[in-house]
Amino acid sequence: MIRIVAALCLLLTAGAARGETIQGGTTSGAESAPLFVAAHDGIFAKHGLDIQPVIIPLMPNLPASLVSGSIGVAGMVTTTFLQAASGGLDLVVISGGSVTSPTAENIALIAGTDSGITKPEDLLGRRVGMPGLGAFMHVTLRWWLDQKHIDWHKINFTEVTFPTMRDLLRAGQIDAVGAIDPFARGIVDAGAGRVVAYFLKDVPGGKPSVVYVATREWAKAHATQLPEFRAAINEAVTIIRAEPDRARAAIGAYIKLPPQVLAGIDLGAYDPAVTAEGLAWWIDVMRSQELITEPMDATNLIIR
Repeated sequence: MIRIVAALCLLLTAGAARGETIQGGTTSGAESAPLFVAAHDGIFAKHGLDIQPVIIPLMPNLPASLVSGSIGVAGMVTTTFLQAASGGLDLVVISGGSVTSPTAENIALIAGTDSGITKPEDLLGRRVGMPGLGAFMHVTLRWWLDQKHIDWHKINFTEVTFPTMRDLLRAGQIDAVGAIDPFARGIVDAGAGRVVAYFLKDVPGGKPSVVYVATREWAKAHATQLPEFRAAINEAVTIIRAEPDRARAAIGAYIKLPPQVLAGIDLGAYDPAVTAEGLAWWIDVMRSQELITEPMDATNLIIR
């Protein structure tokens, strides 16, 4: 009898989860393409999931949104996830997403046209806008500056949203930004800035840059849906690789930018299979920047 009751409870829980609408939070960068494609092209629906992308302007707000229950899953940069987990939030990776690549040109350090910045050394003493302090671009840019023996402590980093970067550069309120396509491309095409470096090219390839995250409690409650979520993300990645214009159309459905801007964006690289070794690389980098102070078990941060 106990087994029968347990089985019925499991079926009822699975049915309820399958019928619910799940909010999938992310920021408005092209590296969230798998989430956008899976939702826009009906891939989630094919796998019995109703997941609606929700744009959240600043990456550091995503962990709190997960914990509050306002979103169920989040496409989150690995560094924000790790910082939140190290701070005590019980978050786990449910799927991989984008990864670093030496050929990617979808993330750039862009200086204002009139800033006088032409090389990384020129950033010293200047104001540099980041989409999140302690987030992916902030951490990777500081790592990149370390490799060039430039003291990033002497740079004034400030938090700005992607959509405001172009106007802030044009107005001279900030001197440079770390931007991702389609916003990076839009800044350059509008004449508001010029590329100083595609700094992500120097990061070792294959490291997880965006991962899909949930609270551990939510992940356990939706255990039967997680394989379907991963399968949908895998299908979306296949489309991104084979049909980039189709992927750009899906991105455009959620990020309201002109088609001519979307047409030229680099979609980046993807690998839905996230590993503990990949997370551990970021943990080491973040500990060197004192964003994480205690050791972390990367294996415990991934739910299968």
